[in-house]
Amino acid sequence: MALMWSTEADVVRLISAMPDGFVPVYVKWTMQQTDAPAAYNLATALSLLAAVIPPHLHVKGLPDGDLYGNMYTLLVGRQGVERKSTAIRYGVRILEDAVPGRRGNAPGSPEGLITSLDEKPQQLLVYEDMATLFTTTQQRTGGNYMAGLKGYLLPLFDCAPVERQRARVLQRVEEPRLSILGGVNRPILDTYVDQADWETGFTSRFFAMYAERERTVHVRNELPAVREWLVTWLTNMAALADTKTAWGDCLGLSPGAHRYLTAFTHAVEVTTPTGGGVASRTCGPRARVRTQALKIALLLSLSSNYGWPNSPGSQGADWHIPENIMRTSIQIALMGFTGALAITASGADGLDMQKRQNVLDAVQTQWTSVGSILLAGRVLSSRCRDILRTLELEGSIEKRVAPSGDMEYRRIETTSHVRGVRDAIQAVQHLVAEYKRAVAAGVKTAPVGGVITLPPQPLSRPTTSDVGPGSSITGASDLGSAVAVVAVAAPPAAE
Repeated sequence: MALMWSTEADVVRLISAMPDGFVPVYVKWTMQQTDAPAAYNLATALSLLAAVIPPHLHVKGLPDGDLYGNMYTLLVGRQGVERKSTAIRYGVRILEDAVPGRRGNAPGSPEGLITSLDEKPQQLLVYEDMATLFTTTQQRTGGNYMAGLKGYLLPLFDCAPVERQRARVLQRVEEPRLSILGGVNRPILDTYVDQADWETGFTSRFFAMYAERERTVHVRNELPAVREWLVTWLTNMAALADTKTAWGDCLGLSPGAHRYLTAFTHAVEVTTPTGGGVASRTCGPRARVRTQALKIALLLSLSSNYGWPNSPGSQGADWHIPENIMRTSIQIALMGFTGALAITASGADGLDMQKRQNVLDAVQTQWTSVGSILLAGRVLSSRCRDILRTLELEGSIEKRVAPSGDMEYRRIETTSHVRGVRDAIQAVQHLVAEYKRAVAAGVKTAPVGGVITLPPQPLSRPTTSDVGPGSSITGASDLGSAVAVVAVAAPPAAE
């Protein structure tokens, strides 16, 4: 059954509304190569753009600061069923043909990551199975040296400089542009990702495309001319990427795009729950969804040829992200946001709660023997008895004595997976309703324009001893007397 926020129909509708460009061509082509969810192909297309985007390009004019086009992308689905690795391989092979060497090597240590970025500041790390990263960086009793990798991946998402001391030399990467593309199955996230990672910002930096396969493809329609077009497109962007004078700048958002982003930001803020528990686990994805929408908008603009030079040696025109691309980017960001909520809403804090979920999921809606629960829940008998008693007191299960005299249990509450999906859908429906209301009615915002009066600059008065004997000082008292007035313009008005 398709997850309602990442259906093939929704993806086809989105790309059909996009201007012509790399992303819609890539998604249409891959849908004829593999039966991996189209949502995976969309997320992979964005990752390919992130791997070749001109490093200097960013979204200007927003309080978010300079937002660059790198992305951390996570394809989430069932092991072996959803074709996560297949979707990744199609994209990576095109990237390797277009820009050999742009794919980075998985770091074996935190220091190794810095050294790799020092040699190649823009790269795409690829993990067909993200369990490799999550298991090696998980917090452990007694400490885990590889957990320090997370400390570098946090600022690298924001393209902040990173450094390490190497012998007597400071190794510093001034302008890193790291992107990540990986796939993972849901049990890995529940088992090896610390819930603190969702709360503190590590995992929440990932654009999590959670989808399920809807169709089966038995024969590929290779379309080699289309594949060659995709390779050439990436090759051309990568070849021009380091020539700053070739590209127009992204000056920010058009007035219409501002209106949609403002309404969306307002909706996220007013629908954010307060308190601990689920609210604290979902605060990370909520805090990042605006950033994801803006990064996607920058990438989709480049996909549609905004900022590109019209001819060799010319410079592309500066541009503002248009309204239609901002609307589409918000919809795509919501797909990832809903998937992240579905994961975090039912996440388990610690080993005891993970075992509780395993036992609850092992109890069926029909009467289930203790032996079947032990086998499916992969839990020891002594611990299982305590968990079953806890679930019974919670009202999540009920028990009876079977005709054989053995104890049996039946689930009343839904499984953690179903509950997480349900809760995510309800939360996003609430957000979308507020978003639509805010678009229609507008959002009151505090004015940011005004006049700033600058006081005189403090000047130090040199003495005769400072300038040497025989020198004279004249006019020093007049240097700081001028007062500058700077008018700060208000942002573009909404349409």
